[in-house]
Amino acid sequence: DSKDGVRNYIAPAAVLPGLLTEATPSGPLPNPAHFEAKRWDPAVTVKYNWTDTFNTYLRYATAYRAGGVSVRSSLFNPFGEEEVTSWELGFKAQLLDRRLTLNVAAYDQTIKGQQTSFQEAPQTAPSLSNFVNNDQDVKIKGIELEASLRVMPGLNLSAGYSYIDAPKFSEFDNP
Repeated sequence: DSKDGVRNYIAPAAVLPGLLTEATPSGPLPNPAHFEAKRWDPAVTVKYNWTDTFNTYLRYATAYRAGGVSVRSSLFNPFGEEEVTSWELGFKAQLLDRRLTLNVAAYDQTIKGQQTSFQEAPQTAPSLSNFVNNDQDVKIKGIELEASLRVMPGLNLSAGYSYIDAPKFSEFDNP
C-alpha cells in the first residue's frame, strides 16, 4: 500500500479573480503527505468435528486499515495505519434431531493505532475534519450466542445475545 498526496491552496476567485491558477498557488503549501506500508495479514482457523453435529474452533486473524490523509483537513496531516489482532473460540451444535442449533463464540481483539476522526471547528467549519491515531491499544472482548429451534415445519424460534466489553470514549481533545 503506497500513497502520495500534494495539495495546493488556491484563493477564491472572488478575492483575486484571474490571478491564481493551479500553477501559482496563493498560500503556503503544506508538506506533501506520505504514507507507505507493506502488509501480510494471516487468518488461521483450527476446527475439530467431535461428531457430525458438534464442532469447536479456534480462529486467529490480523487485519489493518490503511493510513493516509483526510481530504477534509485544513492541515493535511497524515495519519498511520490501524492494526487489529483477533482471537475467537467457539462451538457449533445441532441437537434434538437437528431441530435445535446453537452457536457460541467468545472473542478478544486488540486494536493498535486506532484511527479516530474529529471535527476541527464544529461550530464554524463543520466540514473540516482530521484523523489521528490513538497511542494506547484498544482491547475489545465479547461473547455471542445464537439459538434456533424448529418447533414444527414452517415455524422456527430464534434468539441471539451479544455482550461486548469495550472502552467508553466520552470526550476527545483536539491535538
